[in-house]
Amino acid sequence: MKYVNIIGRKIFMLYWAIMKPLNLGVRVIVIYKNEVLLVKHTYVKGYYFPGGGVSKSELFETAAKRELFEEVGITAHDLSLFGVYQSVKEKKYTTNAVFIVTLPKRPTLVIQKSELRDAQFFSTKNLPKDISPGTRRRIAEYLEGRAPLASEW
Repeated sequence: MKYVNIIGRKIFMLYWAIMKPLNLGVRVIVIYKNEVLLVKHTYVKGYYFPGGGVSKSELFETAAKRELFEEVGITAHDLSLFGVYQSVKEKKYTTNAVFIVTLPKRPTLVIQKSELRDAQFFSTKNLPKDISPGTRRRIAEYLEGRAPLASEW
C-alpha cells in the first residue's frame, strides 16, 4: 500500500507540472483549551490541520465542515474564517481557506483510517517535531493574535 501511495503521488506531481491546475482547499484549526488538533495523512509526511479539497459548487465553509466530520468525526457549527492562503509548491497552485473553531469540550475522535494515520490534540506549547511549516506558522499566528486576511501558506 505504501508504494501505491508513493507512485500515485509521483503521477499527481507530473500532472501538476504539466497542467498547472488551480486547487481549492480548506483547513480547520480546532482548538480545545490550550490544545490544537493535528492529523497525519497516509499520503504525505508530517502533521497538518484537518482539511482537504473543495468540490465543485461547494462553499469553503461547507467543505471545511465536511472534511472535519469525514476525517475525525467532529461536527462543527460555528466556524470563523481565519485567513486565506496561497501556495505554489510542488508545481501546483493551491488556495486554502483556513477556518477556526473553539470547542467547549474535548471530542472523541473518530479517525478515518483510509486517509489518516493519526489524529490527536497537542499542547500549543509542545507541538510535534514533524509538523508542516505552514501549519506551524498558522499556529504561531493564532497564538500571537495576528492572523492575516490573506497570505502565502
